[in-house]
Amino acid sequence: MVHCVDGFKDITDTYEITGEIGSGGGGTVYKAYHKRLKKDVVIKKIHNDVKDIVNSRAEADILKNLRHSYLPQVFDFLEINGNVYTVMDFIPGKSFQQLLDEGVRFKQKQIIKWARQLAEALVYLHGQTPPILHSDIKPANIMLTPQGDICLIDFNISSVFSNGKAAPIGYSDGYSPPEQYPQLTTGKNRQPELRQSEAGMQSDPVKRHKPGSSNKIEEPIMHISASEDRNKDETEYFDRSEGDEDRTEECLRLTDSYNIMNRAYIMCSKTYEKAGDKIEDADAKNINLLEEASVKLPVDLRLMVNTRLAEAYVRQGTLSGDNEYYRKAVDLFTDCIRMGWDNYNIRNSLSMLFYMTGEYVMAYDELNYMLEKYGENYNTYKRLAYLEADVQSSKANEDRDYTIFREYYKKASELYHKDKKNDKGDAEMDFLDGIYREMLEGRWFDE
Repeated sequence: MVHCVDGFKDITDTYEITGEIGSGGGGTVYKAYHKRLKKDVVIKKIHNDVKDIVNSRAEADILKNLRHSYLPQVFDFLEINGNVYTVMDFIPGKSFQQLLDEGVRFKQKQIIKWARQLAEALVYLHGQTPPILHSDIKPANIMLTPQGDICLIDFNISSVFSNGKAAPIGYSDGYSPPEQYPQLTTGKNRQPELRQSEAGMQSDPVKRHKPGSSNKIEEPIMHISASEDRNKDETEYFDRSEGDEDRTEECLRLTDSYNIMNRAYIMCSKTYEKAGDKIEDADAKNINLLEEASVKLPVDLRLMVNTRLAEAYVRQGTLSGDNEYYRKAVDLFTDCIRMGWDNYNIRNSLSMLFYMTGEYVMAYDELNYMLEKYGENYNTYKRLAYLEADVQSSKANEDRDYTIFREYYKKASELYHKDKKNDKGDAEMDFLDGIYREMLEGRWFDE
């Protein structure tokens, strides 16, 4: 039976939804069949209250590069009709939560083996640049495969961790550490009853209680007040800030937490981007906001802000025709690489910026580096074809030689039609097809 998932009407030629696996705090999970890869996959629709906190591009860049025996492969992040989806390996078997619910008992030798496998996966995640915290390890997210190995699943509340700071976007009651709970990470000024996981981690055995028990611990929890007004809760401002410029700015004024400040800057930036004519000078305000964030936030929390600021510079440069904005974007992307945040998208953006500013040698260097580091990709060859076409068109007719352009174009076309990720097409490839046909008609090639 084929199930309908909102937003997937546009790509039904790629995925066939075969059933719903379950739903949790992060989203709804579906089993699907990937027609091109001819294999089962898992598609997770991120819940609306979580998706705006996820930086889809950054998370996709990080997770799609992961390759480990005890982790699922992430194939894609999709943004369709305002919804966010992840596509990853379908892992056969049962979760340890299912096995525990069935009353299955394990031998000590098995537990030691699985603990080592889990530790290997975590060492691998923490060894990434920047490191990755899964932040939702629990029996339901550890699968036992038919081969007898574990697989750690569900990365949708993972967080990037750097220099002791992280910003998880979810938690699992009873398993998450105390510092991950909202009332402890938002500076909320109150002394709540300890939750199950907090009580379970008490150093004094007398104060501990078993998960699910009703006894409660009345102990003060250390907190950081966001402002002198002790009746205000900065979480309320943050939760209400989406789409509201004034409330987001109020959250920024109240909080002393860099993590919350970072999230508020991102949310306010999204508000400006979506505003159009509803907010006067929204583009300029967005740039001013992100420039402020780039100065105020510590270096290890600037990745998302700097990426958004670079994109804002590019938009402004395109609208104004001022190449100075492009150069500012180049400086930001270069800083990202210098700080260890190097990935395909950043290199791709740099190559396009050098292309737009006429720095063709620099653009060639970036694209050749991308081929060397990330392997063959139709987009890389597409960029090379455009670049070579412009280089040749700047010469006198008698000096032009489009041989290299043709090689790049054919490689891009071959890879594109062989391995494109969806059926929506690529307008740039369509335009490149037109350029190639015009060159054929103009007899620019020695056929």
